[in-house]
Amino acid sequence: MTCDILVYAEHRKGGFKRSVLEVVSEGRKLADELGSELGAVIIGSKVEGLAPMLGEFGADTVLVAEDESLESFSPD
Repeated sequence: MTCDILVYAEHRKGGFKRSVLEVVSEGRKLADELGSELGAVIIGSKVEGLAPMLGEFGADTVLVAEDESLESFSPD
């Protein structure tokens, strides 16, 4: 699997902001123009269920990094 374009999909309270879905959609357009693959990445706890939505908005591949220790964001 190679993704020439990768989008980070920020999430809050079990969902995505509209702007994240817009970025994925625009990434899809760009990937199509370039003949590239579009990937998206989600990082957090209990986020695997969000992955299909990114596919619906155009991501070819969705990478999920899921761990309980990622439940609360901390800049430390």
